[in-house]
Amino acid sequence: MSKRRTLPALIGTAVLLAATACSGSGASEAPEDEAPTGLGWVTLDDPKAVELPAGDPIGSRGGVDAAIDTGKPVLLNFWASWCVPCRAEMPLLADVAERDDVEVVGVSLDQFEDKAVEFLDETEADYPSWRDPDMELMASYAPAVSPNRLPATVLIVDGEVVAAHPGEFTSAEDLSAERLRELAG
Repeated sequence: MSKRRTLPALIGTAVLLAATACSGSGASEAPEDEAPTGLGWVTLDDPKAVELPAGDPIGSRGGVDAAIDTGKPVLLNFWASWCVPCRAEMPLLADVAERDDVEVVGVSLDQFEDKAVEFLDETEADYPSWRDPDMELMASYAPAVSPNRLPATVLIVDGEVVAAHPGEFTSAEDLSAERLRELAG
């Protein structure tokens, strides 16, 4: 290879290596026994006021006012019918919805209501859910949740988001009354 071709190749490689080094996630710096970032509950240092779903709920599963106005903590869960982890966690959330200590409200990111209704029927999720096909409501909860990570859940206490759970619930322990009380402060 001539010097004329070698120099641009070396410069290109150096630029690529520098860019890669600057864009690293820092994951290698985390202790090995810690869960990867974005898994489990994350408490918010600066709780933010909530945006609530508007319009009619999907199907006939109740209203958001009834769920929010109870004075109980609220789990607001973002999901989609095409999301496999969303389907997997629905039985846990349905069980939580039966309890007296917390309310569960769902928000579907599905474009079509019939897909969302079918999903709710299949998973027997009998709590109020709304559609947010443009992800405007979900965006109002950023950075606590991201449309790039479904499912995602926020814990609302006294009208403020106090904690977020990006990703799937895999254990009833994360949704236990004790854990939610601890997060609620």
